[in-house]
Amino acid sequence: MVKATSLTKRVMAQTKVAPINRLPIGAKKENEFKKLVEDIVPPERIPTSIDQLGDAKSDCYSLSLNSAMELGIPIIGSMSGSYERKVVILEAAAHKPIKIKGTKYKYGWAVRINVTVKNIKGEVKAALPWLAASAELGLMEAQWGIYVTGLTGNKVRSAMVNPRELNVQSYVEATQSMAEIVAAVNHRSTKFIPALIGIEKSKQVLATEYLLGAAHAYALRQLASRKALERTLSDLGSDRDFVNDAIKELYKQFASIEDEKQKPSELDKVRAKDLLGKLG
Repeated sequence: MVKATSLTKRVMAQTKVAPINRLPIGAKKENEFKKLVEDIVPPERIPTSIDQLGDAKSDCYSLSLNSAMELGIPIIGSMSGSYERKVVILEAAAHKPIKIKGTKYKYGWAVRINVTVKNIKGEVKAALPWLAASAELGLMEAQWGIYVTGLTGNKVRSAMVNPRELNVQSYVEATQSMAEIVAAVNHRSTKFIPALIGIEKSKQVLATEYLLGAAHAYALRQLASRKALERTLSDLGSDRDFVNDAIKELYKQFASIEDEKQKPSELDKVRAKDLLGKLG
């Protein structure tokens, strides 16, 4: 049973930046992410009823604008010409974590108030009550919208409100709307449609991804210097097979090079330098 009042009252006084290993998935990209993991997560492990989920919890965190867009988190309003841009999210959610090879795939439902902030003037705390007050005082511009994933039904729809400018009054309306939607979770008219609401990676998985990213950057620098694959592998001297395989795959996919003695072309050099940009 979800208790709406206890959830919505636990609004964090200070927002935290979303941890790099936790990726909230927005409705705009949910199908895309689902397709990416459909061969990883066995269908029989995906929850089919709310009773299979853990307790509902609340959270409040911020994302950069680019991160939010990449994860399918809706952006409210025009963001052109902004001095500073971020998305602050107040979330109520319940999920079943499905752990596979160091990564948790979170299937369940989520209700999120997304606040898009821009043109911040001076010091402003990244917590929703402070953001609302700051917006009313003209210290920044902010707009918010409320979004639901994994739930549908008359009670849910009737509690929804349209996106609008953030101020003290609309902040109260937003949290009231969230409380009503959370209260409707157990209503007989509400239908649960399991959604992929987030992905959480272990430290080991992150470390491997960082290492592969470094290997790819190294391989691109070698291509930009027109170094043959044989020389690239020899210079690195790695005893990690997956790192060497990643470098070989990059040479193959980026420059169509499989012969370790073949030297990259001048075009490969230009393309690699262009891709690396200032990192090169």
